[in-house]
Amino acid sequence: MESNWRELGEFVEPAVKSQTNLYANGGDHNVDPNLVSWMVKDGRSALERDPEVLTTLCGSVATGSTYSIANFICRALVDLVAHPDVPDAVRDEIRSKGERIGGVWDLAAVSELEKLDSAMKETARLAPGTIIVYSRVVQQECTLAGAKLQKGQFITISGPSRALDPTIFENPKEYQGLRFCTEENIEQHRARPFRSVDSDILTWGAGRWACPGRLIADMAAKILLVQLLDGWDFAFINGKPLSPNAVHEFLFFHPDNQILARRRVDRVGVKFS
Repeated sequence: MESNWRELGEFVEPAVKSQTNLYANGGDHNVDPNLVSWMVKDGRSALERDPEVLTTLCGSVATGSTYSIANFICRALVDLVAHPDVPDAVRDEIRSKGERIGGVWDLAAVSELEKLDSAMKETARLAPGTIIVYSRVVQQECTLAGAKLQKGQFITISGPSRALDPTIFENPKEYQGLRFCTEENIEQHRARPFRSVDSDILTWGAGRWACPGRLIADMAAKILLVQLLDGWDFAFINGKPLSPNAVHEFLFFHPDNQILARRRVDRVGVKFS
């Protein structure tokens, strides 16, 4: 573990120092925004910009994100199993894409799987990681929509309030994995794919508080889902669907959940270059 921390430090610490020097010289931090550049930019003291401190923070973020990505993949897979027409459409998309690229898969090819992206976005809409989002502390006394807010109060909003709004989504409580890649929605979806900050699906946050790892999370989930859907058929045990568990405002896939899996005979055999 100590050697892993040292290896992480060898990567993070030079990046922190480079960003710190850029900031000191009035440089632009938004040219290539990432977790390190954002932490340096938001640092309010020498301690908050200390390379060792930020290395530890990067490691903590990576550890936390590993679970959140795995949890999302499980939820997406369960939704797909419950609606078999959607994984069939995604498998056809994977097969067609594989033929067009000659079986040479890379990140660009995965990012062009619009049906998979739509299914992931629909899962995020109906089963987010948390049902309470945008937690903030009031900085000064104000009145918002008739409610008086005092400085120091903790406020938050309901994530499903927009995701389940019938004026935004047709049949909002119904899972439609291909909802976002229909003819009437595809252009908007291409402009706002799953990895994008979206004012209607509050998965990633917004503004400078938006999740800095969303591009990595998006790609990691797609790579694994492509491998799983291409290589395996899945089914519920005794046909009984699995529902998300909830602790306080957090939704998660219980680690004791089980699902049936069978190797596909007609798999493409996706391999990444």
